Amino acid sequence: MLYIAFLIVFAIQWINLLSCIIQTKYTYKLHIFYSILNLFILSIAAGFVLYKGYAGACRRPVDARSVLWYRICQAIACVLWLVFSIVRAGPFNGWSRIGLLDDYKESAARFCIFLTVLESLGYTATTVIGIVGILQISSMTEENTGTQFPMPDKV
Repeated sequence: MLYIAFLIVFAIQWINLLSCIIQTKYTYKLHIFYSILNLFILSIAAGFVLYKGYAGACRRPVDARSVLWYRICQAIACVLWLVFSIVRAGPFNGWSRIGLLDDYKESAARFCIFLTVLESLGYTATTVIGIVGILQISSMTEENTGTQFPMPDKV
């Protein structure tokens, strides 16, 4: 589930870049640059959250520090993904951008509406997956204290 959230965020950034390129007729051209920056920054941030969650859940004994980092980072990411799915600030095409694009009757604007819906649904799905991931990691680490699979000190 952690990996799925990472892949969704990565795909959303490419959808956002495509949408910003098409929307240059209706918005600022600087949004393309911001979208490229978001492609790198948000993908790296999602990868960090994936790594901390995976490292915390798979190490034996359970790495409590990585699990704590995962909970904190994933909670921040969930808030950001939810905000990005709603607002239309800068290169982010939230649900509120649909009304702005609906004023244009061209086919490019219609395609941008489709991409905006995909992007917003992706952010919303990532938010839900993130919340479920926090709950699953929390329950898994409470059940597994690390005593089930002890690691030998020396081989």
